Amino acid sequence: MLRNRIAHHEPIFSRNLRSDFAVIQRLTETRCAVSADWMNGQQQVMSTVATKPF
Repeated sequence: MLRNRIAHHEPIFSRNLRSDFAVIQRLTETRCAVSADWMNGQQQVMSTVATKPF
């Protein structure tokens, strides 16, 4: 859902991105722990969100 919003250039600035990412993490963990571990090792979402300019 979040990826589609970004890909279709929908505004995401008013969304709670930390919450959206937590949902993605939970869904991925539910589906496949190996994929969740890989994703968590590769993700840059939290550091990017922490440096937002507003």
